[in-house]
Amino acid sequence: HGVMSAELLGMGLPEARGSWLTFDDENFSVKDWVNAMLRAEGHLADGSGSGGTAGEPMDVRLSVLLMRLQLTQSDADAAVHDASVAVVKAAPHVSAEISAVHQQVNAARDELD
Repeated sequence: HGVMSAELLGMGLPEARGSWLTFDDENFSVKDWVNAMLRAEGHLADGSGSGGTAGEPMDVRLSVLLMRLQLTQSDADAAVHDASVAVVKAAPHVSAEISAVHQQVNAARDELD
């Protein structure tokens, strides 16, 4: 997640941005993550499911969080696609460079022999 995460995490989400990186943790808890995101936005005051801001219903808050997740997934998908395209485009050049280095190594070996 190194290169992409810096771009993906800049979505204006709360300070719990680092929590996006926990999705691949084997101990990841969806419930705990959702609660942490809602708490970070001030929607959960005490972790009991009550509290919140401006009387906004929980289903609205969760819908917004879901939309953000979907947008992040879309951004991640686009970033992976762009990186894949770049790798495919670079492959012939990299192959040619490796071939040139291989020829230089063989030439250097021949001179040393």
